[in-house]
Amino acid sequence: MQASLASSEDFEIVTRSTAVGGPSWRPLHVHDDFELSYIEAGRLDFRTSIGEFEAEAGDAILMLPEVGNQPRLAGRLTQLHLSRCQLQAASDALSVKVPERVQRFSPGATTARLMALLATCARELPAGDLQLTSLVDAITLSLLPRNPGRAQEPRDARIRTAIDFIHGKLREAVSVDDMARAAGLTRFVFLRQFKAQTGTTPYRYLLERRLDSARELLLQSESSVLSVALEFEFRDPGRFSRAFRHRFGYAPGELLKR
Repeated sequence: MQASLASSEDFEIVTRSTAVGGPSWRPLHVHDDFELSYIEAGRLDFRTSIGEFEAEAGDAILMLPEVGNQPRLAGRLTQLHLSRCQLQAASDALSVKVPERVQRFSPGATTARLMALLATCARELPAGDLQLTSLVDAITLSLLPRNPGRAQEPRDARIRTAIDFIHGKLREAVSVDDMARAAGLTRFVFLRQFKAQTGTTPYRYLLERRLDSARELLLQSESSVLSVALEFEFRDPGRFSRAFRHRFGYAPGELLKR
């Protein structure tokens, strides 16, 4: 059984589970993208043209383009298909190579933990949600080797321009691509430089500024929690309340009672 949860030009998220009748080897096939599988339950085995691989619940495994593989799933998994362009853009931004070997990530590895989060978010969030696309970006970067020899980029006008842009869009739908264009940078160069110069991701920065502004509005007006949530692009009131509590230590409704 297979279902698509979200897709764009650069990625697709799908869920798979064992068909009725038990696990069986799928036909040998080759795909054009990078396939990252997170095993939610059971196990996944691969026969490939370069050897055999296995992964169990909590693991993630990366299969490369053009590697003939024959998978057998006994359980349930979430897969992230990343286009070559997505990986190449990220590797170019960091001046590192794209992955060149099949890799298995244990449950404690960053990539596996991010995939576990993606498996949940992809079922709960709309396909184009900024949190979802930002998570895909984080997973993409986690697949690339570190380059500790590169110094941090200094804070510059392009990042300040992006920050000003974000502050002007707190009440509007905005994507990381929009921020990158405002800064005059490619997506992955922008992600890297923004994190290096601010210590946080563009999505997290946007989220925190929206929450700060929402709190000020709740303090200074008689607006309802729902209307404030919607004003700052939180379409799910429950998600707004959870994020608000996480940032300030109390729910937005409690603020109105003070």
